[in-house]
Amino acid sequence: MSTIETNLLYFFSTLAQCSAAFAALAGVFAVFRLQWNESHIQEAYRRGNYWLSRQDQTHFHDSTPKYRIKERLDGWSQSTDKPAALEAKELLGAIQQRENETGKIGNALSMPLKMWFLIFFLSLAILPFLHWYEGIPGFIVITLFLLFVFFAGIITAKFVQTCLSSPKLDNKRE
Repeated sequence: MSTIETNLLYFFSTLAQCSAAFAALAGVFAVFRLQWNESHIQEAYRRGNYWLSRQDQTHFHDSTPKYRIKERLDGWSQSTDKPAALEAKELLGAIQQRENETGKIGNALSMPLKMWFLIFFLSLAILPFLHWYEGIPGFIVITLFLLFVFFAGIITAKFVQTCLSSPKLDNKRE
């Protein structure tokens, strides 16, 4: 095996390991953000449930199902009592925004994961064919892979920034 083949072998096997690590890193940030968001969703439901118990003069139950809380808040949002309707709409809006945030994180994660897994599988798939890539073709293939890694890194950085930034919520109580 020539020195060039050996270097290409190290390059592509290291690239596979690094791409798997970056995919895992993106997953860690997604899990962190989803857990953070889920705790805020639970808090929004608790606030809505507590508000409902005050409006209905009923006992506050922390175990009320989420769909039931949303149904009751929706009913209050259409009430003729304007201040109560406005407050119910605000609570419903806070819950909906938090739930939408969860979907956005999942959607945003898909692109970095796809790119890193593609790099991972392509770098492994190219290993048996390294003897074909000596000279100029090897340089072109490495350059293409490095460009792809660069773009995957930018997309991952934007995703991590999204995970670490505060969501823009209209809920004034938080």
